[in-house]
Amino acid sequence: MQTLYWNPLTINYLIELIMIGVIYAYFLSRFFISLKNGENLLETGLLTVMFLAAGTGLILQFLSNSLHIDYANMVLPWAGPFGAMAMCCFLLYAFYFKRSPSLNIWVERVLITSLAVLLITEVYIAWQRHLLLLQGVVEYREVWISVPFSIGY
Repeated sequence: MQTLYWNPLTINYLIELIMIGVIYAYFLSRFFISLKNGENLLETGLLTVMFLAAGTGLILQFLSNSLHIDYANMVLPWAGPFGAMAMCCFLLYAFYFKRSPSLNIWVERVLITSLAVLLITEVYIAWQRHLLLLQGVVEYREVWISVPFSIGY
């Protein structure tokens, strides 16, 4: 069995994972209650997916800091797409929360298209990094891909 390397950062990730797990369980129960009552599922669904993606990203971050470096490098590329998915869901939640019906449909289309491009780019970069890792080449994230995260958050 693989030995986990415990340090303050991994313990911090576990604490965050417990908090996100509790919040995710709450929104998952709210989602099923809304589904049962026939209420609007968009806002609750976006928050549920956001906390699921954030929790998955935290698990990957935890593993990237607690596993041996050879295994951590295989996990680390996939943390980015889940972080991007969490950010996209939160931005869409903020956009749809108490939305005024007078907003232009083009604003919605541009927002959804740009978030979809960001998410597809993150998955593509993670896939390319994973293929390079299978060949034994370790390549870390480029700096330019962090710009949309800074703007989005």
